[in-house]
Amino acid sequence: MIIPNQPSETHLIRNINRLTIVDFQIQLSYENWENVFSEKDVNSYFNKFLNTHLRLFNPSFSFKKKKKKKPTNHKQTNKIWMTTGIKNSCKKRELYLQ
Repeated sequence: MIIPNQPSETHLIRNINRLTIVDFQIQLSYENWENVFSEKDVNSYFNKFLNTHLRLFNPSFSFKKKKKKKPTNHKQTNKIWMTTGIKNSCKKRELYLQ
């Protein structure tokens, strides 16, 4: 099966590592949670908590771009992790689809 040429796609992924986790923890520790805990209504409590959490989460774990190229020909891709059994199953599936 031949897949037509497709341009590389850019995906956004969160930048999560030890440094960003520590930064997030520090930001959480400095936050004043009085306005959240003072709520009586569960929905308001949750919404205030979520807003505070996201306000700190998004800058700490910013997005970064990652490019992903798709193979142009399915048969040409040689995956080291593919066992002989998996390769045979793929061939049988292609025959079944035809």
